[in-house]
Amino acid sequence: MRWLFRFYKKKKRGSGAVAKRRLKTLLISDRADCSADFISGIKGDIGLTLSKYMEIDTDHMEVNILQQDNGLPRECSMVLVARIPFKEINKVIC
Repeated sequence: MRWLFRFYKKKKRGSGAVAKRRLKTLLISDRADCSADFISGIKGDIGLTLSKYMEIDTDHMEVNILQQDNGLPRECSMVLVARIPFKEINKVIC
């Protein structure tokens, strides 16, 4: 019968756990506001790396950093989303 009382008993959260959760939320929201220079740098680096292996269309390349809900309450993760159209793959390397 004790298990029934444990089931309905509220879980106590310490102030440390609450502070940690709040700090995580603050950091995620701060990271989501990336500067245009930062995104441009990532886009350039990805373009240079991929151009070794394939011919890419840099004019239509899109790179974004977004928050994604991972199904848990009040928790999100950062996601890099890239849309990179390519024209052809270098046959020499394959």
